[in-house]
Amino acid sequence: MRIVEVIEDQPELTTAYHITTRELADEILAGGLRPHGGVAFLIVDRGDARQLRDDFFTVGTWMLAKTERTEEPLTLLKIDIRGIDIEIDRNSRRWYVSRGTIPANRITDLGEEAFERVI
Repeated sequence: MRIVEVIEDQPELTTAYHITTRELADEILAGGLRPHGGVAFLIVDRGDARQLRDDFFTVGTWMLAKTERTEEPLTLLKIDIRGIDIEIDRNSRRWYVSRGTIPANRITDLGEEAFERVI
């Protein structure tokens, strides 16, 4: 198998998700998802429902722990990533990141209820 064949066998990545606080979601919906500390972390739908569910659980529980003291409500953002440069984070070697701002018109707030359903 040639490298070209391997690349062609990979599904096109079209959808990603981002879990954030309600307050930050409002800012993102107004001005886009801007990298914080150089990167914006994304949960990418790679076509494997089980992996996506596991990723939601991992990130969701981490975010709940992070906001435990503030009790800030969390929401789930859905992002159209077609044509956007994303890469696997060099440090984690697992999570996808964007190093550029993702425009607000590519982001849909699925809401707090959607977040609760995925974790």
